[in-house]
Amino acid sequence: MAAARATGLKKRQQIAAANRSMFIWVAIASIIVAFALVGGQLLLQQLIFNERVLNEKRNTENILTDNLKAADELKEGVNVLLANEDLAAVRAKPTDTNLRVVLDALPARIDSLNLGSSLQSVFLAGTVKSIERLTVDTLDDSAPTDNAGAVQDASQDDDSSQPKEIGFSFTVSGDYNNIRNALLALERSIRPIQVVSLSIEGSDRNLTAAVQAKTFYQTGKKVELKDKTVRP
Repeated sequence: MAAARATGLKKRQQIAAANRSMFIWVAIASIIVAFALVGGQLLLQQLIFNERVLNEKRNTENILTDNLKAADELKEGVNVLLANEDLAAVRAKPTDTNLRVVLDALPARIDSLNLGSSLQSVFLAGTVKSIERLTVDTLDDSAPTDNAGAVQDASQDDDSSQPKEIGFSFTVSGDYNNIRNALLALERSIRPIQVVSLSIEGSDRNLTAAVQAKTFYQTGKKVELKDKTVRP
């Protein structure tokens, strides 16, 4: 009987020791699995972040490549303008370049004062005898623009690529020839001018013409490199 009890006690002790060992190994395995899961998640996040960085680099490279191609095409276009004889014939000064003529014809910003002065010069050069009133619209073109991204694509089309309008009006009086000379003077202007409305009243020798017209300007593109932070 005593031997049987001793044997049973020894077995229970062995079972308890085996249970403790199993618990310890399960705890160790659980810790290892937890560290593995956390480490795997961190590695996955790092891989995703690295891929985002590589995508931004590839995007920047593609934009720079497109801009280099656009720059070559722009250079060829500028060379063609520099050799254009029609532009050379309408230069305001002999020392001006053909590019100056293009900028005068389609400026990069609203220039109401210069436009008014230019129109007066054009009318005087066109032998117009009397301009009673000349008004040029003034607009606010100083609104800031938001350039997002690391590189601005110079070949990308947006609203700034479309010419914008500047309205003006004038009143001219006199005989038929005076009004005719005023309209012909607009045709001789280097700037593109579109007559919106023309109202003429009076007698044959004393006419008054009210003209509503518009010209255009085109905002320039700004190309610059910027730093862009990619966050994980």
